[in-house]
Amino acid sequence: MASLPNEPRYEHPSHLRPVYTAPKKRKKKTSRLTEWIMFSVFALIVIIGAIALYTQYAPSFKTVPNRVMEGFKADRINILLIGVGGPTHPGEGKDLADAIMVLSLKPSKRQVALISLPRDFYVRIGHFGVHRLNAAHGLGEENGYPGRGPALLMETVEKILGEPMHAYVRVDFAAFEKIIDQIGGVDIYVYRPFYDYMFKDQFHAGWQHMTGKRALRYARARYVDASAEGNNFARELRQQQVIAALRDKLEHISAQQAMQLVGIARTVSKYTDTNLTTGQMIDLYSMF
Repeated sequence: MASLPNEPRYEHPSHLRPVYTAPKKRKKKTSRLTEWIMFSVFALIVIIGAIALYTQYAPSFKTVPNRVMEGFKADRINILLIGVGGPTHPGEGKDLADAIMVLSLKPSKRQVALISLPRDFYVRIGHFGVHRLNAAHGLGEENGYPGRGPALLMETVEKILGEPMHAYVRVDFAAFEKIIDQIGGVDIYVYRPFYDYMFKDQFHAGWQHMTGKRALRYARARYVDASAEGNNFARELRQQQVIAALRDKLEHISAQQAMQLVGIARTVSKYTDTNLTTGQMIDLYSMF
């Protein structure tokens, strides 16, 4: 049998021949780039967190700016008086502002005005939305607002009144009682008799000498048997009466004794403080 000629070997055209290519290194570069980005983002988060922690716990973050010198130049000094429940407040609400007043001073004429603001007044409080005015202090305390509760309440009151607040004084229930007891109590004229169901205390009409605890009850009374004394306006008037009675007692002591009272109040509770300097307190006490 005749042998068949060898079959021609098939070859790919040169332009179609498979060519070996080395693995691309782009994936490795991409992986390194991803790692670098992730590390950078993590580092940025750590830095921002560290700054936030430092800012929150730094003394300057907790300090409310003192603008009393601006008030002297404008011949009008507005000091926000804040009464809070503090640890001795029954139930919840120890951070709420139980009393909110503005002490407005005119140095050139040595005139004093005391303005009470309704604590249940609904108002927009910063970026926290609409709340009762007394919630501003609590929101500032609980959410780490710069300057805490006093700062947020001051800013809110400024928007309501259209007047700058130059400083603040904050006193809680415990310090309030202690101060009044230290000066021997206060004398207050009760305009209308009433009985308070929460404190179970009867207030008769006429002059009454009150200890710190009783003066606090008189100022805070809400659950009463007389409708005329059960509204916010009557309550604010009673608070002003207590402040006026305290002022009358302070007129008969020296500036040094007044500073001792401030020191006593501060040791009673962490909630009792002010951003007024000692020098400013002495100057204002002597002037007014």
